[in-house]
Amino acid sequence: MRAALAADRATLKHLITQQRPIAGIGNGYGDEILWEARLSPFARTEALTEEAIAALHAAIQGVLRRGVEENRAEFSDALPIREPIALYRVHHHGGEPCPRWGDVIRFVAYAERETYYCPTCQAQGKVFADRRLSRLLR
Repeated sequence: MRAALAADRATLKHLITQQRPIAGIGNGYGDEILWEARLSPFARTEALTEEAIAALHAAIQGVLRRGVEENRAEFSDALPIREPIALYRVHHHGGEPCPRWGDVIRFVAYAERETYYCPTCQAQGKVFADRRLSRLLR
């Protein structure tokens, strides 16, 4: 895991969803994994502690395993036509309470992606600025 994270100096969300160092994690499950691990999507990969790396590794395994089980239970052997938003805890749940802390789930939009996170359990209370608005205010 350390080698995959060291492969590129980037934000954690970008690295785990870019498919090169770790394949198979998309935008939705990226948000879910980082929420489960209690890690900020904007944390720098090179600054992660061994404890954070262990939490990330455990969250990847747990969230993907749970995702497969929940999708099988919900859709049987058929593939869902739309993204199964109801099965996510935070992804696409901006404005709703965090299932863990009750704080409002926030989102930041950039490029063609959105990142959903809980400021309380992932960012020590910090609310990140929406990058689309930041660009317009310069």
